[in-house]
Amino acid sequence: MATISVIIPCYNAGDYIEKTLRALEQQTLQDFEVIAVDDCSSDNTAEVIRTIAAGSNLQITLLQNEVNSGPALSRNRGIGASSAEFVCFCDSDDWYEEDFLQLMYKKSQEENADIVIADYYTVSSQGQKNEKVLGIQKTLSAAEALAINVDSMCIMLCRRSLFDGLELPNLRNGEDMAVIPALLSRANRIAFVEKCLYNYLYRESSASNRANDKVVDSIILSFQHVERTVSAEYQEEIEYIGVRNLIYGALLNYFKYAKNNKRADEILDAFAEKYPNWHQNKYLNQMPTYKRIFVKAAHGRFYFVLRLLAKLHTKLAG
Repeated sequence: MATISVIIPCYNAGDYIEKTLRALEQQTLQDFEVIAVDDCSSDNTAEVIRTIAAGSNLQITLLQNEVNSGPALSRNRGIGASSAEFVCFCDSDDWYEEDFLQLMYKKSQEENADIVIADYYTVSSQGQKNEKVLGIQKTLSAAEALAINVDSMCIMLCRRSLFDGLELPNLRNGEDMAVIPALLSRANRIAFVEKCLYNYLYRESSASNRANDKVVDSIILSFQHVERTVSAEYQEEIEYIGVRNLIYGALLNYFKYAKNNKRADEILDAFAEKYPNWHQNKYLNQMPTYKRIFVKAAHGRFYFVLRLLAKLHTKLAG
């Protein structure tokens, strides 16, 4: 039985999945299996995986969904098929550095950690790499980790038992930030590797980069999932996650396309009803300056400022 399961949800990844799998062949730790879940691709994704599996040293299991279900349900199926002690995730157009698994597993053993998190690279379609450093230099408690902005399961190694009774919600956007807080709250120890180990390919044309009502809806639903699955003992941390994801994330996306302020009022009214003192949350000073400016403007409902900041964000991201 493998120590680690690498779970890869796939959909129309025929042009990318070979790079993902070849990087896994180069891992300096080899005690792992690959569980690829093809979500009814209309291209040659499954054929590429089968061809590579036939001539590779990798232990690859290919699962195929009967109906297109989205990445969250594909990941849930991969987790269910795993019997390993740890699971980690890789998107089908991304790839690991060659020492990803070795360093993540080594840290889990050194710190007796249930979750290990690493820094990562963003990679442009032209191949330019940028470091994304979380700046964490110690092992954290669950409460401390909940206040850190970790929004991708792909930079995490998780003890598989943390998923017992917990599934990723069926969202097309935001499933990671819906389930990560629950995982962190269940962990006894969370450790960090201070090295960029994951390569996230940023494609400007990706559907996940387009702001619209569905994206805002998904962010709202993901926070509701956090409220249901994280213990109430972490109330201030839950509130901060709401500020980070709803007040910043949902409103930022909303003002990238919206012509009126109605939905913004609804989001702020609903959040303030539950968390009337959210603007005084003790973790707000951890946010980057530009996010604090946005959040402060949201509290004052200076919508012209939010609209300006959202346009600036779109310009810089593009």
